Amino acid sequence: MDHNVKSLLYVVEAGTVQLKQLVARLDHEPDSKLEPILRSIAKEADTLSAGLTRLSAHAETLPESVAEEQDQPAYDPELFEAINLAAFACQRGFCDQCGGVKPAH
Repeated sequence: MDHNVKSLLYVVEAGTVQLKQLVARLDHEPDSKLEPILRSIAKEADTLSAGLTRLSAHAETLPESVAEEQDQPAYDPELFEAINLAAFACQRGFCDQCGGVKPAH
């Protein structure tokens, strides 16, 4: 496994940890701090997506244990919901009155 693949694996692993930490913060932060957290989630999800895309080009060079883990990712509904919420927030913005994500029109 070359240094490029090791670096990509590190980015993906670190990004996953960071994303889960940001999602966990959503339950404990006041409403006034949700917007920056959601923006951070969206940014981290983009970074993670890019890392996974680049890593997929090297799938044949990954060790078996890593390749097997990548083939069967664990579905985390809370993480998926947070990523969707962050994406909607970036697209639609936030309501000035309630601080929530603006609905689609």
